[in-house]
Amino acid sequence: MGKIKDVAIKYKVVKVADDKFLLFPLQLLKGECDAFFFDDGNETIPMANYLKDLTENEIVADRLYSIDELEERYDIKYDGTDFLLDYFFDDYSQTLIFIDVDAKNDILKKNEVNIKDFEERQFDMTYFLDKKRPMVALGFDHLNELLSETDLKRVQTLLSRFKKEMEIFDSSFRKKGVTRIQLKNGEIKEFDLNKKINELTQNKQPAKTEDKSVPGDFSYNGLCNYIKERVFGHDDEIETIAKVIYKNATAQKGDTIYSVLIAGPTGVGKTETMLAASEYLDLPFVEGNAANLVPQGIKGTSIEDILASLYIQTNYDLAKAQRGIVFLDEYDKLNDSELEIKSSLKSILLTFNQGGKFPIDRDEFSVIFDTKMLTRGFAGVFELIWGNPKTLGFGAQKTETEIKNELELRKRIIEKEYFTREELDRIREMVAYSDLSKETRKRILLSSKLSELKNTINRYKRDYDIDIIPEEGYIDAILEQIEKDAQGMRVANNLVTYSLDNAEKEILRSGAKNKKLILTRETAIDRTKFDLTNK
Repeated sequence: MGKIKDVAIKYKVVKVADDKFLLFPLQLLKGECDAFFFDDGNETIPMANYLKDLTENEIVADRLYSIDELEERYDIKYDGTDFLLDYFFDDYSQTLIFIDVDAKNDILKKNEVNIKDFEERQFDMTYFLDKKRPMVALGFDHLNELLSETDLKRVQTLLSRFKKEMEIFDSSFRKKGVTRIQLKNGEIKEFDLNKKINELTQNKQPAKTEDKSVPGDFSYNGLCNYIKERVFGHDDEIETIAKVIYKNATAQKGDTIYSVLIAGPTGVGKTETMLAASEYLDLPFVEGNAANLVPQGIKGTSIEDILASLYIQTNYDLAKAQRGIVFLDEYDKLNDSELEIKSSLKSILLTFNQGGKFPIDRDEFSVIFDTKMLTRGFAGVFELIWGNPKTLGFGAQKTETEIKNELELRKRIIEKEYFTREELDRIREMVAYSDLSKETRKRILLSSKLSELKNTINRYKRDYDIDIIPEEGYIDAILEQIEKDAQGMRVANNLVTYSLDNAEKEILRSGAKNKKLILTRETAIDRTKFDLTNK
């Protein structure tokens, strides 16, 4: 065997139920892993995550680390001796891994329980959860011990010990998915898995006859209207995006899942569209920056990190997380660099787009995240496809290069060498959000449900019976500031908030009632100038 590159732990597989297995740690493995198998020089052992079938008494490898990762994890340099490796194995030599599988025996969820917490406790008792509270059932000997004890302090000591044991059970075991543990002579004789985990890890994909991913009172028309109340100026494009997301959300296992790309200037509603869709359909949503993505193992944000965020957001509901929305902005910048890291990343994104499985291993959880049913959204400015880059952005003049349909959008992206045809074909739907007209921008300020101005007007009428009246000059001044700095409409909310600061303080300070606040052009430029008068 040559130089040690990787370490892992060798486990024995024990079948607990048809869809549940336990991995018992046996020994440390030193050698090299090629993703699917670990070679220690004497035998080749399959990695557990990539097995199609787990069988009773099978030998597998798990918890894989490179030497570099191990050095960083423990802040100890590897000097060729076994000190660092033994340190690592000692950490996990008494950690059992619970594995839940689906009907196809694909690994869905991995949880851990460390039996070290109980190894030295020579008790005969059962810890369990009753209505989510930790409890302990004492054996006959312990009851006799308590009943025969005449020293009150000794009784208190014994009860304190049981309380401490319940706390350990609650903190160390419950979060790992165990609801009951029976101890005898310091050894775990019996355990039960959390019913909630059973429900999550058993195949929760809807039955083929009916899909309940989207509640029955939600509809495509309702989704379109919900987005259009928040994002203005792109009605046709919004309807296309809503079609994609609604079909994905109501898809059954085996149906095609579509991805969507939105091209357009900054601040025209690309992110807000996807976020509004996730709110209406009650789907988890995570936004990432494609330009900053790196392959896993390199410092930075990886696809696995984004998927882990989605999983955490759903309170560790894997089935729900896998039906969520991942939205990657600045997708047009993936080809800005010719570095090898970008080439590797594009290969990872290909798997992500096609619907692949991503092992996610964290200290607090370990799961296999399947992106097959995930809604994937991408966005970017794609500056070169709009003509003269200098005219791009807020307030830009429309040119003869305005994009009329999806075929033209695809053609221009390929012509400007943002992506190859093969790369672009992975994205099923594409729309272009053009810049917003002045009238549309005014409507957003006054009518969008995302407008800070509209929300402030409604709240102060409700809470203080104060009418806030923005004059035409106020609206124009806000829009002019955005245009001057080439900013998008999301900056308008910040400008509105800033311009109202002094007026709001005066209203709150005086507890004003039945008054009128008039916002003028001067208010937008100098927040100390506002008109708060009696009606």
